[in-house]
Amino acid sequence: MSISRKLLIGYIFSFPLINALSPRPWIPLSFALALLAIPLQLLTKSKNPIRISNSDIHFLLILGLGIMPILPSANSGQQNYLYSAAWVAIVIVEFVFVRMWIVRSGLTFDDISRVSRKAITFLSCAIVFEFITANIYGIYLSDLIPFNISEFPDADMLNNFKRPRGFSAEAGFTAVVYETLVPISLYRFNRFMQVKVSYLLLAVTGYLLLGSGASLISTSLAILLYLLAETQVKLKSILILIVAALIGIGFLQIIEGYDVLYEVIGRKVEALFFGQIDDENPSTHVSRNYVYNQMLSIIANYPLGIGWGMLSQLYHSNVLLHNIDPILSRGAISLFLEITVSAGVFGGLIFIRLVANTIKNLFTRKGKPEKLLLISLTAVSIHHIAILELSMPMFWFILALATVVIEQTPSSKQENPGK
Repeated sequence: MSISRKLLIGYIFSFPLINALSPRPWIPLSFALALLAIPLQLLTKSKNPIRISNSDIHFLLILGLGIMPILPSANSGQQNYLYSAAWVAIVIVEFVFVRMWIVRSGLTFDDISRVSRKAITFLSCAIVFEFITANIYGIYLSDLIPFNISEFPDADMLNNFKRPRGFSAEAGFTAVVYETLVPISLYRFNRFMQVKVSYLLLAVTGYLLLGSGASLISTSLAILLYLLAETQVKLKSILILIVAALIGIGFLQIIEGYDVLYEVIGRKVEALFFGQIDDENPSTHVSRNYVYNQMLSIIANYPLGIGWGMLSQLYHSNVLLHNIDPILSRGAISLFLEITVSAGVFGGLIFIRLVANTIKNLFTRKGKPEKLLLISLTAVSIHHIAILELSMPMFWFILALATVVIEQTPSSKQENPGK
Protein backbone atom coordinates (compact mmCIF):
# COMPACT_ATOMS: atom_id res chain seq x y z
CA MET A 1 0.00 0.00 0.00
CA SER A 2 1.39 3.39 -1.03
CA ILE A 3 2.10 6.17 1.47
CA SER A 4 -0.61 8.27 -0.20
CA ARG A 5 -3.25 5.58 0.42
CA LYS A 6 -2.12 5.13 4.02
CA LEU A 7 -2.31 8.87 4.63
CA LEU A 8 -5.80 9.06 3.13
CA ILE A 9 -6.95 6.19 5.37
CA GLY A 10 -5.42 7.99 8.36
CA TYR A 11 -7.08 11.22 7.24
CA ILE A 12 -10.55 9.61 7.28
CA PHE A 13 -9.89 7.74 10.53
CA SER A 14 -8.88 11.02 12.22
CA PHE A 15 -12.26 12.70 11.59
CA PRO A 16 -13.48 12.07 15.18
CA LEU A 17 -10.42 13.97 16.52
CA ILE A 18 -11.87 17.39 15.75
CA ASN A 19 -10.25 19.16 18.69
CA ALA A 20 -8.10 16.39 20.17
CA LEU A 21 -4.41 15.69 19.48
CA SER A 22 -4.24 18.66 17.12
CA PRO A 23 -0.90 20.27 16.25
CA ARG A 24 -2.23 23.83 16.53
CA PRO A 25 -5.34 25.56 17.92
CA TRP A 26 -8.33 25.09 15.61
CA ILE A 27 -6.28 23.01 13.18
CA PRO A 28 -7.46 19.38 13.39
CA LEU A 29 -5.17 16.43 12.86
CA SER A 30 -6.97 15.62 9.61
CA PHE A 31 -5.96 18.98 8.10
CA ALA A 32 -2.32 18.39 9.08
CA LEU A 33 -2.40 14.97 7.36
CA ALA A 34 -3.88 16.53 4.22
CA LEU A 35 -1.14 19.16 4.15
CA LEU A 36 1.46 16.41 4.49
CA ALA A 37 -0.05 14.56 1.53
CA ILE A 38 0.05 17.53 -0.85
CA PRO A 39 3.78 17.37 -1.74
CA LEU A 40 3.56 13.57 -1.96
CA GLN A 41 0.75 13.85 -4.50
CA LEU A 42 2.61 16.45 -6.53
CA LEU A 43 5.72 14.27 -6.67
CA THR A 44 3.91 10.95 -7.26
CA LYS A 45 3.12 9.73 -10.74
CA SER A 46 -0.42 8.51 -11.30
CA LYS A 47 -2.50 7.33 -14.21
CA ASN A 48 -5.06 9.89 -13.07
CA PRO A 49 -3.67 13.35 -13.90
CA ILE A 50 -4.34 16.38 -11.73
CA ARG A 51 -7.23 18.32 -13.23
CA ILE A 52 -9.61 21.08 -12.23
CA SER A 53 -13.32 20.24 -12.11
CA ASN A 54 -16.35 22.49 -12.53
CA SER A 55 -17.00 22.31 -8.79
CA ASP A 56 -13.45 23.59 -8.15
CA ILE A 57 -14.10 26.57 -10.41
CA HIS A 58 -17.37 27.32 -8.62
CA PHE A 59 -15.64 27.31 -5.23
CA LEU A 60 -12.80 29.52 -6.49
CA LEU A 61 -15.43 31.97 -7.73
CA ILE A 62 -17.11 31.97 -4.30
CA LEU A 63 -13.74 32.65 -2.65
CA GLY A 64 -13.14 35.61 -4.94
CA LEU A 65 -16.61 37.03 -4.29
CA GLY A 66 -15.89 36.91 -0.55
CA ILE A 67 -12.55 38.71 -0.92
CA MET A 68 -13.76 41.54 -3.18
CA PRO A 69 -15.87 43.42 -0.56
CA ILE A 70 -12.89 43.57 1.82
CA LEU A 71 -10.59 45.48 -0.52
CA PRO A 72 -12.45 48.85 -0.63
CA SER A 73 -13.91 48.64 2.88
CA ALA A 74 -12.73 51.02 5.61
CA ASN A 75 -13.84 48.45 8.21
CA SER A 76 -11.36 45.80 7.04
CA GLY A 77 -8.86 44.54 9.58
CA GLN A 78 -6.91 41.58 10.91
CA GLN A 79 -9.94 39.29 11.21
CA ASN A 80 -10.73 39.76 7.53
CA TYR A 81 -7.27 38.64 6.47
CA LEU A 82 -7.24 35.70 8.89
CA TYR A 83 -10.66 34.46 7.81
CA SER A 84 -9.89 34.96 4.12
CA ALA A 85 -6.74 32.86 4.50
CA ALA A 86 -8.71 30.25 6.46
CA TRP A 87 -11.45 29.99 3.82
CA VAL A 88 -8.94 29.73 0.98
CA ALA A 89 -6.95 27.04 2.84
CA ILE A 90 -10.05 25.03 3.73
CA VAL A 91 -11.59 25.05 0.26
CA ILE A 92 -8.29 24.38 -1.54
CA VAL A 93 -7.08 21.66 0.85
CA GLU A 94 -10.26 20.05 2.24
CA PHE A 95 -12.25 20.02 -1.01
CA VAL A 96 -10.15 20.62 -4.14
CA PHE A 97 -7.10 18.66 -3.02
CA VAL A 98 -9.00 15.91 -1.19
CA ARG A 99 -11.11 15.31 -4.31
CA MET A 100 -7.92 14.87 -6.35
CA TRP A 101 -6.39 12.78 -3.55
CA ILE A 102 -9.29 10.30 -3.58
CA VAL A 103 -9.00 9.83 -7.34
CA ARG A 104 -5.21 9.54 -7.49
CA SER A 105 -4.81 7.32 -4.41
CA GLY A 106 -6.78 4.46 -5.95
CA LEU A 107 -8.71 4.01 -2.71
CA THR A 108 -11.97 2.19 -3.43
CA PHE A 109 -15.36 2.90 -1.91
CA ASP A 110 -15.03 -0.45 -0.13
CA ASP A 111 -11.74 0.75 1.42
CA ILE A 112 -13.39 3.98 2.56
CA SER A 113 -16.27 1.96 4.03
CA ARG A 114 -13.92 -0.22 6.08
CA VAL A 115 -11.97 2.70 7.57
CA SER A 116 -15.29 4.44 8.30
CA ARG A 117 -16.42 1.43 10.36
CA LYS A 118 -13.17 1.47 12.31
CA ALA A 119 -13.47 5.20 12.98
CA ILE A 120 -17.08 4.91 14.16
CA THR A 121 -16.24 1.92 16.36
CA PHE A 122 -13.37 3.84 17.94
CA LEU A 123 -15.50 6.97 18.42
CA SER A 124 -18.48 5.10 19.85
CA CYS A 125 -16.33 3.28 22.40
CA ALA A 126 -14.83 6.62 23.45
CA ILE A 127 -18.29 8.22 23.81
CA VAL A 128 -19.65 5.37 25.94
CA PHE A 129 -16.52 5.56 28.10
CA GLU A 130 -16.87 9.34 28.44
CA PHE A 131 -20.57 9.09 29.31
CA ILE A 132 -19.72 6.74 32.19
CA THR A 133 -16.74 8.71 33.50
CA ALA A 134 -18.46 12.10 33.12
CA ASN A 135 -21.55 11.06 35.04
CA ILE A 136 -19.75 9.10 37.76
CA TYR A 137 -16.49 10.99 38.20
CA GLY A 138 -17.07 14.24 36.28
CA ILE A 139 -14.17 13.39 33.95
CA TYR A 140 -14.36 14.10 30.22
CA LEU A 141 -12.02 12.99 27.45
CA SER A 142 -10.66 16.55 27.40
CA ASP A 143 -9.39 15.93 30.95
CA LEU A 144 -7.42 12.88 29.82
CA ILE A 145 -5.87 13.81 26.47
CA PRO A 146 -4.67 17.11 24.93
CA PHE A 147 -7.28 19.29 23.21
CA ASN A 148 -6.55 22.43 21.22
CA ILE A 149 -9.15 24.41 23.19
CA SER A 150 -9.62 24.97 26.91
CA GLU A 151 -13.21 26.20 27.22
CA PHE A 152 -16.20 23.92 26.72
CA PRO A 153 -19.93 24.73 26.85
CA ASP A 154 -22.09 23.05 29.48
CA ALA A 155 -23.49 19.79 28.20
CA ASP A 156 -26.26 18.51 30.43
CA MET A 157 -29.25 16.43 29.37
CA LEU A 158 -32.52 16.11 31.36
CA ASN A 159 -30.86 18.12 34.13
CA ASN A 160 -29.36 14.89 35.45
CA PHE A 161 -27.02 13.42 32.87
CA LYS A 162 -23.89 14.97 31.44
CA ARG A 163 -23.66 14.65 27.67
CA PRO A 164 -20.43 13.26 26.28
CA ARG A 165 -18.70 15.46 23.71
CA GLY A 166 -16.35 12.96 22.16
CA PHE A 167 -13.16 14.49 20.83
CA SER A 168 -14.68 17.88 19.96
CA ALA A 169 -15.84 21.04 21.71
CA GLU A 170 -19.54 20.17 21.40
CA ALA A 171 -21.60 17.01 21.09
CA GLY A 172 -23.28 18.35 17.95
CA PHE A 173 -19.91 18.56 16.15
CA THR A 174 -19.18 14.92 16.98
CA ALA A 175 -22.64 13.99 15.66
CA VAL A 176 -21.56 15.26 12.23
CA VAL A 177 -18.89 12.52 12.19
CA TYR A 178 -21.68 9.95 12.54
CA GLU A 179 -23.74 11.60 9.81
CA THR A 180 -20.72 11.44 7.50
CA LEU A 181 -19.28 8.00 8.15
CA VAL A 182 -22.06 5.69 9.39
CA PRO A 183 -23.97 5.48 6.06
CA ILE A 184 -20.69 4.87 4.17
CA SER A 185 -19.66 2.22 6.71
CA LEU A 186 -22.68 0.07 5.78
CA TYR A 187 -21.42 -0.57 2.25
CA ARG A 188 -20.62 -4.27 1.67
CA PHE A 189 -20.70 -5.02 5.38
CA ASN A 190 -20.59 -8.77 4.74
CA ARG A 191 -19.83 -10.05 8.20
CA PHE A 192 -21.53 -12.43 10.59
CA MET A 193 -24.91 -11.22 11.81
CA GLN A 194 -23.57 -10.95 15.38
CA VAL A 195 -20.82 -8.60 14.16
CA LYS A 196 -23.30 -6.45 12.22
CA VAL A 197 -25.70 -6.20 15.13
CA SER A 198 -22.89 -5.44 17.60
CA TYR A 199 -21.50 -2.69 15.37
CA LEU A 200 -24.90 -1.09 14.79
CA LEU A 201 -25.82 -1.24 18.48
CA LEU A 202 -22.52 0.38 19.44
CA ALA A 203 -22.83 3.07 16.75
CA VAL A 204 -26.46 3.88 17.60
CA THR A 205 -25.66 4.00 21.33
CA GLY A 206 -22.76 6.38 20.84
CA TYR A 207 -24.80 8.57 18.52
CA LEU A 208 -27.84 8.79 20.81
CA LEU A 209 -25.74 9.53 23.89
CA LEU A 210 -24.64 12.74 22.17
CA GLY A 211 -28.22 13.98 22.36
CA SER A 212 -27.91 16.25 19.31
CA GLY A 213 -31.38 17.41 18.30
CA ALA A 214 -30.18 19.11 15.13
CA SER A 215 -28.45 15.91 14.06
CA LEU A 216 -31.51 13.77 14.77
CA ILE A 217 -33.64 16.07 12.63
CA SER A 218 -31.15 16.25 9.75
CA THR A 219 -30.52 12.50 9.79
CA SER A 220 -34.26 11.72 9.84
CA LEU A 221 -34.86 13.96 6.83
CA ALA A 222 -31.90 12.38 5.01
CA ILE A 223 -33.23 8.87 5.64
CA LEU A 224 -36.67 9.93 4.40
CA LEU A 225 -35.09 11.28 1.20
CA TYR A 226 -33.23 7.98 0.80
CA LEU A 227 -36.48 6.02 1.13
CA LEU A 228 -38.07 8.21 -1.53
CA ALA A 229 -35.07 7.68 -3.83
CA GLU A 230 -34.86 3.93 -3.30
CA THR A 231 -37.11 2.43 -5.99
CA GLN A 232 -37.28 -0.92 -4.20
CA VAL A 233 -38.72 0.67 -1.06
CA LYS A 234 -42.50 0.86 -1.25
CA LEU A 235 -44.71 3.50 0.29
CA LYS A 236 -45.64 0.94 2.93
CA SER A 237 -42.09 1.06 4.30
CA ILE A 238 -42.23 4.84 4.67
CA LEU A 239 -45.57 4.60 6.45
CA ILE A 240 -44.14 1.95 8.79
CA LEU A 241 -41.25 4.30 9.61
CA ILE A 242 -43.65 7.15 10.39
CA VAL A 243 -45.89 4.92 12.52
CA ALA A 244 -42.85 3.58 14.40
CA ALA A 245 -41.72 7.15 15.13
CA LEU A 246 -45.19 8.07 16.43
CA ILE A 247 -45.25 4.94 18.63
CA GLY A 248 -41.83 5.86 19.99
CA ILE A 249 -42.97 9.37 20.83
CA GLY A 250 -46.11 8.00 22.49
CA PHE A 251 -44.04 5.55 24.51
CA LEU A 252 -41.78 8.33 25.73
CA GLN A 253 -44.80 10.33 26.86
CA ILE A 254 -46.39 7.33 28.60
CA ILE A 255 -43.25 6.78 30.70
CA GLU A 256 -43.11 10.52 31.38
CA GLY A 257 -40.19 10.92 29.05
CA TYR A 258 -41.41 14.11 27.40
CA ASP A 259 -38.37 15.86 28.80
CA VAL A 260 -36.26 13.74 26.46
CA LEU A 261 -38.02 15.14 23.42
CA TYR A 262 -37.90 18.68 24.73
CA GLU A 263 -34.26 18.59 25.82
CA VAL A 264 -33.02 16.96 22.62
CA ILE A 265 -35.25 18.61 20.02
CA GLY A 266 -37.84 20.93 21.56
CA ARG A 267 -35.45 23.39 23.17
CA LYS A 268 -33.50 23.72 19.89
CA VAL A 269 -36.68 24.67 18.03
CA GLU A 270 -37.71 27.01 20.83
CA ALA A 271 -34.32 28.75 20.82
CA LEU A 272 -34.45 29.13 17.04
CA PHE A 273 -37.88 30.74 16.83
CA PHE A 274 -38.38 32.28 20.27
CA GLY A 275 -34.87 32.69 21.66
CA GLN A 276 -34.13 35.86 23.59
CA ILE A 277 -30.91 37.73 24.31
CA ASP A 278 -29.65 38.06 27.84
CA ASP A 279 -29.71 41.86 28.17
CA GLU A 280 -27.33 41.83 31.13
CA ASN A 281 -24.61 40.01 29.23
CA PRO A 282 -25.50 39.77 25.53
CA SER A 283 -22.01 38.70 24.42
CA THR A 284 -22.27 35.39 26.28
CA HIS A 285 -25.80 34.46 25.26
CA VAL A 286 -26.95 35.29 21.76
CA SER A 287 -30.00 33.46 20.48
CA ARG A 288 -29.96 31.85 17.05
CA ASN A 289 -33.19 33.69 16.35
CA TYR A 290 -31.41 37.05 16.79
CA VAL A 291 -28.34 36.01 14.78
CA TYR A 292 -30.30 34.55 11.87
CA ASN A 293 -32.62 37.56 11.63
CA GLN A 294 -29.57 39.82 11.71
CA MET A 295 -27.87 37.81 8.95
CA LEU A 296 -30.98 38.08 6.76
CA SER A 297 -30.99 41.84 7.39
CA ILE A 298 -27.33 42.09 6.34
CA ILE A 299 -28.04 40.10 3.17
CA ALA A 300 -30.95 42.43 2.32
CA ASN A 301 -28.88 45.58 2.90
CA TYR A 302 -25.58 44.27 1.47
CA PRO A 303 -26.52 41.86 -1.36
CA LEU A 304 -22.96 41.90 -2.73
CA GLY A 305 -21.62 40.62 0.59
CA ILE A 306 -19.47 42.14 3.32
CA GLY A 307 -16.42 39.90 2.89
CA TRP A 308 -14.80 36.98 4.71
CA GLY A 309 -14.33 37.60 8.41
CA MET A 310 -16.18 40.90 8.46
CA LEU A 311 -18.65 39.64 11.08
CA SER A 312 -15.77 38.77 13.38
CA GLN A 313 -14.00 42.05 12.59
CA LEU A 314 -17.10 44.11 13.42
CA TYR A 315 -17.68 42.08 16.58
CA HIS A 316 -14.15 42.72 17.87
CA SER A 317 -13.98 46.37 16.82
CA ASN A 318 -17.56 47.25 17.94
CA VAL A 319 -18.15 48.98 14.61
CA LEU A 320 -21.75 49.20 13.38
CA LEU A 321 -23.01 48.55 9.87
CA HIS A 322 -25.50 51.04 8.47
CA ASN A 323 -29.10 49.95 9.22
CA ILE A 324 -27.87 46.85 11.10
CA ASP A 325 -28.18 46.12 14.83
CA PRO A 326 -24.95 45.60 16.80
CA ILE A 327 -23.06 42.45 15.81
CA LEU A 328 -23.15 40.13 18.84
CA SER A 329 -21.74 37.00 17.23
CA ARG A 330 -18.39 36.21 15.60
CA GLY A 331 -20.14 34.26 12.86
CA ALA A 332 -23.49 33.43 11.29
CA ILE A 333 -23.86 30.04 13.12
CA SER A 334 -24.73 28.62 9.70
CA LEU A 335 -22.41 27.61 6.89
CA PHE A 336 -24.93 28.66 4.25
CA LEU A 337 -25.66 32.03 5.84
CA GLU A 338 -21.96 32.71 6.48
CA ILE A 339 -21.14 32.20 2.81
CA THR A 340 -24.10 34.31 1.64
CA VAL A 341 -23.35 37.14 4.07
CA SER A 342 -19.65 37.13 3.12
CA ALA A 343 -19.74 36.37 -0.63
CA GLY A 344 -23.09 37.95 -1.36
CA VAL A 345 -26.32 36.57 -2.75
CA PHE A 346 -24.56 35.45 -5.92
CA GLY A 347 -21.94 33.52 -3.96
CA GLY A 348 -24.58 31.98 -1.71
CA LEU A 349 -26.67 30.88 -4.68
CA ILE A 350 -23.62 29.30 -6.37
CA PHE A 351 -22.89 27.33 -3.19
CA ILE A 352 -26.50 26.24 -2.67
CA ARG A 353 -26.82 25.24 -6.32
CA LEU A 354 -23.60 23.21 -6.15
CA VAL A 355 -24.74 21.29 -3.05
CA ALA A 356 -28.32 20.86 -4.33
CA ASN A 357 -27.16 19.57 -7.73
CA THR A 358 -24.85 17.05 -6.05
CA ILE A 359 -27.71 15.77 -3.89
CA LYS A 360 -29.97 15.66 -6.96
CA ASN A 361 -27.42 13.63 -8.94
CA LEU A 362 -27.08 11.16 -6.06
CA PHE A 363 -30.87 10.95 -5.78
CA THR A 364 -31.33 9.99 -9.45
CA ARG A 365 -28.66 7.25 -9.44
CA LYS A 366 -29.34 3.66 -8.46
CA GLY A 367 -25.94 2.48 -7.24
CA LYS A 368 -25.56 1.64 -3.55
CA PRO A 369 -22.58 4.00 -3.03
CA GLU A 370 -24.66 6.86 -4.40
CA LYS A 371 -27.61 6.06 -2.13
CA LEU A 372 -25.39 5.86 0.97
CA LEU A 373 -23.70 9.13 0.01
CA LEU A 374 -27.17 10.64 -0.45
CA ILE A 375 -27.91 10.01 3.23
CA SER A 376 -24.53 11.35 4.37
CA LEU A 377 -24.44 14.49 2.24
CA THR A 378 -28.09 15.37 2.90
CA ALA A 379 -27.76 14.93 6.68
CA VAL A 380 -24.49 16.87 6.89
CA SER A 381 -25.79 19.66 4.63
CA ILE A 382 -29.01 20.11 6.61
CA HIS A 383 -27.06 20.10 9.89
CA HIS A 384 -24.75 22.82 8.54
CA ILE A 385 -27.73 25.10 8.08
CA ALA A 386 -27.52 25.47 11.86
CA ILE A 387 -23.78 25.16 12.55
CA LEU A 388 -20.54 26.77 11.41
CA GLU A 389 -17.21 25.23 12.33
CA LEU A 390 -14.44 25.85 9.83
CA SER A 391 -12.07 23.32 11.39
CA MET A 392 -14.34 20.34 10.68
CA PRO A 393 -13.44 18.42 7.48
CA MET A 394 -16.55 16.21 7.22
CA PHE A 395 -18.75 18.40 5.02
CA TRP A 396 -15.98 19.08 2.52
CA PHE A 397 -14.93 15.42 2.43
CA ILE A 398 -18.40 14.02 1.82
CA LEU A 399 -19.05 16.65 -0.88
CA ALA A 400 -15.70 15.82 -2.53
CA LEU A 401 -16.36 12.06 -2.35
CA ALA A 402 -19.85 12.49 -3.78
CA THR A 403 -18.43 14.62 -6.60
CA VAL A 404 -15.88 11.90 -7.43
CA VAL A 405 -18.48 9.12 -7.42
CA ILE A 406 -20.82 11.12 -9.65
CA GLU A 407 -18.04 11.97 -12.10
CA GLN A 408 -16.68 8.41 -12.19
CA THR A 409 -19.98 6.54 -12.29
CA PRO A 410 -22.27 8.25 -14.80
CA SER A 411 -23.99 4.93 -15.53
CA SER A 412 -24.25 3.99 -11.82
CA LYS A 413 -22.33 0.77 -12.55
CA GLN A 414 -18.88 1.60 -11.20
CA GLU A 415 -18.39 1.32 -7.48
CA ASN A 416 -14.76 2.44 -7.21
CA PRO A 417 -14.39 6.20 -6.79
CA GLY A 418 -10.67 5.97 -7.35
CA LYS A 419 -10.76 4.29 -10.74
